[in-house]
Amino acid sequence: MDSRNVKWFGTLMLGPEGSGVYSFDGTEWKHYTAENSGLHSNTVTAIGADSQGNVWFSTYERGHSRFDGTQWFESDDPAFCADHIREGPDGRVWFGAEAHLHGYDGTDWMKLDYSNSPFGTSVSDFCFDGEGTLWVGTGEENLWSFDWDNWLVTNVASQGPAANNIEEVVVPPPGAPPSLQVWLSYTGNDSLKGTTVFDFSTGQWITYTEKNSSLPYSDVESIAIDYDGVVWFGTQKGVASFDGENWQVYKQGTSGLFRNSVTVVGVDRDNVKWFCHSYMTDISGKAIFAVSSFDGVNWAHYEKETPASLAMAEILCFAEGPNGAKWFGTIGDGLYCLALPAFYRFTPENSPLPWDTVSSIFFDSDGAMWIAGGQGPEPVRLIRYGDGGVKFFSPETTGIVNKNVHCMNQDPAGRLYFGTARGLSVYDGVGWLTFDNKNSPMTSRYVKSVSLDWLGNTWIGTAGGLSVLMAGPFDNEYPERPTLSTEWRSVLAGEMVQLSAESVDPNGDELQFRFDWAGSETTDWQQVGQAAKAFDVPGRYPVKAQARDSKNAVSGWSMPFDVVVQEAYGPAAFAWTNSDSYAAGQTLVATVYAENRGEAHALDVLIYFELPDGARLYYPNWGADVSAIPVTLQSGAKVGPFDVLQFELPDWLDPGNYVFRMEFKEQGGADVIDVATAQFKIR
Repeated sequence: MDSRNVKWFGTLMLGPEGSGVYSFDGTEWKHYTAENSGLHSNTVTAIGADSQGNVWFSTYERGHSRFDGTQWFESDDPAFCADHIREGPDGRVWFGAEAHLHGYDGTDWMKLDYSNSPFGTSVSDFCFDGEGTLWVGTGEENLWSFDWDNWLVTNVASQGPAANNIEEVVVPPPGAPPSLQVWLSYTGNDSLKGTTVFDFSTGQWITYTEKNSSLPYSDVESIAIDYDGVVWFGTQKGVASFDGENWQVYKQGTSGLFRNSVTVVGVDRDNVKWFCHSYMTDISGKAIFAVSSFDGVNWAHYEKETPASLAMAEILCFAEGPNGAKWFGTIGDGLYCLALPAFYRFTPENSPLPWDTVSSIFFDSDGAMWIAGGQGPEPVRLIRYGDGGVKFFSPETTGIVNKNVHCMNQDPAGRLYFGTARGLSVYDGVGWLTFDNKNSPMTSRYVKSVSLDWLGNTWIGTAGGLSVLMAGPFDNEYPERPTLSTEWRSVLAGEMVQLSAESVDPNGDELQFRFDWAGSETTDWQQVGQAAKAFDVPGRYPVKAQARDSKNAVSGWSMPFDVVVQEAYGPAAFAWTNSDSYAAGQTLVATVYAENRGEAHALDVLIYFELPDGARLYYPNWGADVSAIPVTLQSGAKVGPFDVLQFELPDWLDPGNYVFRMEFKEQGGADVIDVATAQFKIR
């Protein structure tokens, strides 16, 4: 983004297929190519903006261009292709290439490389700090700093994780001996880097591999810490445990371990260790789902046949339910439950589970089961199963930042954490807050693992390294739920309804809004709290809005705001409550409102509270006697005869879903012209 708040996007495709660059000023998109501008070529490798309003472009064809917002210029530069462009503290613009840095002051070029600098032949990135010091990261795991007099080096491998692509972050569970140690495993090309422990109290990092420890294999698949503080490691060549001083190895044949290949390690509340094995095929060709358990003395193993076509499936996750049942999520083979002595398998064919792949399982403090999974284009990848049945969560209907959920956790305050491909989303039951690499110290927004230590710190393993949110990251408050308004809530089919959303952020942050058009469409986040839509079919459409602040704190959805679409203008009824949840004995506050854009109508108005058994309590006495209120709605009326009604909910009401209604009938008639409904819950 440049100094004029214009966003720039470059395209990188080798050869003549590159598409140049695009700019967006918040209103208009523009497209620049080598054919219609001074862009050197259409394959753009880097874009950077300086404080003078210039935007700089580097291209694959080893040329650079500059655009000042009006005119284009080609710079007289050395031939190289840059990966990064940044402005230095003195105004010089720097270009980072594979093996060198080039700085340009508008007249002369300055070059830093292996011939005059110590950082070698591999530059991965660079930046300038607030004091003007140049920092250069290299492919040799060295981080160099240059204060323009002296160079200093830090070896990253000895000062942090062995690699950045972190698969797991593990801390001792609640109830284990308090410890400030954090254990890491790695994935992808870094999977053979072993396991690293970080002691938060001393700042010491130690990495263990099969070369300097008793780990049977450096590719650590999974880590778990038991209630004695012993750390357990699962690999494809067996299991190891480490108590801080001594290592012990467990393998098939020398222990009760069923197989050496272990993909997931877990510990239950009885301190029994569970080891999930890679699938195997028996003599008959059947695939075998298998797990081993170890209570410190005795071993056991459990297995179940699965279809032969699933021989390459694997177990991805383990969790223990409130009743002690053990749950296992798999790739392509559904969800398994071991409730001794029974073994169950759940798939989309025999359960509400939407997918065959389950990547994460978590039980919250209320006993509800959260399941993340799915592959491919499925729009929903997260479900909650508990009181009230199955509930689906997606970015379109909630504040979670991304549908791809890799891990879940919960803090002592009851907040739920969801690690996704676009950040860490936190849900307190009402609002959502998302941390990413723009609003927090996270090194990458791709979250693989999240753990909470006994001090309340949140440890986050990402594709770009390890991050920690220190205790108390929730000083930022959620925006208030938006309120919606419009000139007319009753419109004709095909007529545009224009909505406005307003909200207040307790921290004074700027807000964005999005709108849900009765579940048929959810808009993108936008700076302006206004949106318009036309409905083609007559009916009642509940519209909602959400607010999000600049720190990614997301409000709850607004109360549903009914839009009535009519074939011809006539009376329209509206009713809503000030909350969607009440306690028995609490005072319900309801607003009733009417519009009539047609001819004057003489109406009987019924306002009542409906119990779950169908019984009705009518306004104004809130009794069983039907009490119709005669009203004449004049043409062009926008406010009904009632505004705010208060009703003390009986203390004998059972928890459940309840309804508040207002009906319009022709005066003296029986046919209902319109009815407005407000739903709420007694908790």
